[in-house]
Amino acid sequence: MVIPEGRDDLELRGPQIRVLCQVKSRRDHMGPFRAKVVADFIKKMWDSKTRNPTDRFLLVLESDVDERSSSQSSLRELNGYPNVIGKLKGKKGLVADVSKTQVLVLPNPRADAVVDIANALGCTQQEADVYFADLLGIVGTAADANGMRKPTDYLGVGVSDVQQRFDALQPLLTSAVVEEALATGLCATVDFLTANDDQLFYMGVDTQPAHVAAGLVVERPELRAAVMDGLNDRRNVLVHGPSGSGKSAILWDAAYASRHAVRWFQIRRLPPDALGNLMQLARSRCATLDAPVGFIIDDIGRGLVEAWTALAAEVRRTPGLLLLGSVREEDRYPLVDKGHARQVRVDSDTALAERIWSELRQRGQTNWQGWKEPWSRSNGHLLEYTHVLTRGRRLRETLSEQVAARLNDVGRHDELDILRVVACANAAGCSAEVARLPEVLGKSNSTVSMALSRLMDEHLVNGTGDGRIVGLHELRSAEILRLTHEFPPPVLSATAAAAVRVVPASELARFLERTLSAHVSCDDAVLGVLVQRIQAEPSASVFAAVMKGLDLAHAHRVVREWLATPEAQAVPKAHRGLAGMLGLTGVELPEIGQEVQFGPACRRIGELRAAAAPNSLAQRCIALLGPRGMRRVADAAGDLRELTQVLASLSGQVLPGSIILDEFSRLNPPMQDTDFDDLVALLRVARALSRTVAVEWVSRAGQEALFQRFVDCVSWVSTPTLTPCEEGVEVRANVWCITAAMSADANNAVVRVCEILLAVAPSADVVASDALGADGRSDDDCRVPACTKAHPARQLARTSGRQQKSRVDAGSQYSVDYGQQHGLPIAVS
Repeated sequence: MVIPEGRDDLELRGPQIRVLCQVKSRRDHMGPFRAKVVADFIKKMWDSKTRNPTDRFLLVLESDVDERSSSQSSLRELNGYPNVIGKLKGKKGLVADVSKTQVLVLPNPRADAVVDIANALGCTQQEADVYFADLLGIVGTAADANGMRKPTDYLGVGVSDVQQRFDALQPLLTSAVVEEALATGLCATVDFLTANDDQLFYMGVDTQPAHVAAGLVVERPELRAAVMDGLNDRRNVLVHGPSGSGKSAILWDAAYASRHAVRWFQIRRLPPDALGNLMQLARSRCATLDAPVGFIIDDIGRGLVEAWTALAAEVRRTPGLLLLGSVREEDRYPLVDKGHARQVRVDSDTALAERIWSELRQRGQTNWQGWKEPWSRSNGHLLEYTHVLTRGRRLRETLSEQVAARLNDVGRHDELDILRVVACANAAGCSAEVARLPEVLGKSNSTVSMALSRLMDEHLVNGTGDGRIVGLHELRSAEILRLTHEFPPPVLSATAAAAVRVVPASELARFLERTLSAHVSCDDAVLGVLVQRIQAEPSASVFAAVMKGLDLAHAHRVVREWLATPEAQAVPKAHRGLAGMLGLTGVELPEIGQEVQFGPACRRIGELRAAAAPNSLAQRCIALLGPRGMRRVADAAGDLRELTQVLASLSGQVLPGSIILDEFSRLNPPMQDTDFDDLVALLRVARALSRTVAVEWVSRAGQEALFQRFVDCVSWVSTPTLTPCEEGVEVRANVWCITAAMSADANNAVVRVCEILLAVAPSADVVASDALGADGRSDDDCRVPACTKAHPARQLARTSGRQQKSRVDAGSQYSVDYGQQHGLPIAVS
């Protein structure tokens, strides 16, 4: 370890030795180091009051003794300098001290260090120079700190510290790694320099940074200030409000106002395993509190909920990161950890309406003489209002003309066919894959290409640049969808079925949830096409997306039916969302005090859910797939994680025995040469779905072999044993808590061991574990009944937690959405 400015210029410490070091340099005009000067340096080291009998000494010189300059580095014993020793004659203990002293000549320490680093790491000298500069900064910081510290508290830099800095910097010096988040499309640098004076901005399009740069966005200084305050205080801001209220405009306006201090990146997508790439990008930009890096997610509900949750957690533990997001009101409630964000609500009011009219009037972009009439015609809707101001009529009238022009012209029916499908997808907040359109619509590539070109020219659809087509805004798409189905055929169900085939797999759950929760008439057509798509694309991701979307749509319907019941109506409006959430999770509240009306409402939604479960959308889809379809899905799972995803998607479903026993029992998932955590997750889900299947899988692999993996992968545990007990079979493994920290967390350690044991020993009826101290005596005892269908254990309840939470989220979301539509002040805890 190197301690700068410790008991000497440098102090080098090893396991059994300490070296006191003096570092000397001098300017050329002062001439070379003479023997007497060097002898004085050495005397000072030898005479140190803090020296120990075993200390050694090192003198570092910029040039060699009696030489004006040196060209090469050298390390020599002091015996090699007789003229210096001559100046030290008469010194007590001279012979012993001379044998302990060396002289190091370093004419160019930086160049030598760069070469040494380059050789050690196998990197270029340019990269080594960056490593050297980083280490120099660390040493300098330690030197400054040691000037005010006691010798016992000196800071030093050790070998592991150097290696840690090398490891931290190495990815940042490889541009391919640093820029991977940008190169793979996870995010993009926000461009506020390129202005876009878009003539269509006030016709109803999603606000973009270029619109802010062009000055098209009407300023709302009070909301901008609220966002800026939230970024300063919490570093995480959530802008929320109804669709078309101007959330995106506020978000981008605040980002524009802070662009001088924050490096902003917009998140496009963020798979769970890609968060590290994003953090690597932030580290490469040296994010600090004084120079932060910010991430923006516009419209979190559009498939970016998990991305927001992951980034929110990173922002909390990483100074220098900011997170700015916008979300529709109905998508806000399911967000995890939203309480940690500063939430800024965007509403439309008459003061804003007057301000927008005034500013557009000054720009010459409206002919209205006042703001009240257009505000009244737009029913207080901001997107509609700006369209009326700039176009002189309502958005519906403009879109109706564009649709009618295509209906009345046979040569433009191809455009209408494409418009229906794209509008259906975008009305649910989803895109359509261009490559799928020709096959789905039965048209040639050229026909589709020409039709899309005309639709883009008239601003009815827009390309995203990655092979997908979207509408200009969800509200516009919803109106286009209504207009294009006023005079069937086709009926809406046929269009929804076609949209299922063109929506990307990553957006499929969102499409199904929003479409089927609003349009019951589409069930049969959509389910039929879903089965075809699963059979054509048998993958875990597609199947999981389908099950999730169908489950959420079904939950919306149950909540809608429940809200109309007398039991729900008896609950105060402000608490209906909470009652629905409690009912969906099966929580029974005591009928006392003000909560007395919760009981019947909670029981009622539980009854409705139980009654609808056998004929739910997911159950109908599974029945249509049949054993053969489920076999294709199971066979398509490429690894344990994908198989776990498939099984978890079936959590809570009532599956025929033929599917469970025949299709899943025949599988033989690898259990030896695979990640242990992935294996535990799979077995935990399998046991919840069918204990028989889990037991069969484990018996093939060998119970003892799995127990050995348990011992190898879980620290400080005993080898598990299976023994008969009153309840059936008990599996036991004890935990040794050998440190104070482990003893303080003994309960969690035991619970974790019990959870893993229940997974790796599915034949057990009871799991038991003792927390043992270092002396082998029991500190705590944990005995947990294993899960049965009648009495599930607390540990195994986590298996279906994600699916259960999705249903709860859907319930609360629908309660809020319904309440807002009917003017109810519904709150969800």
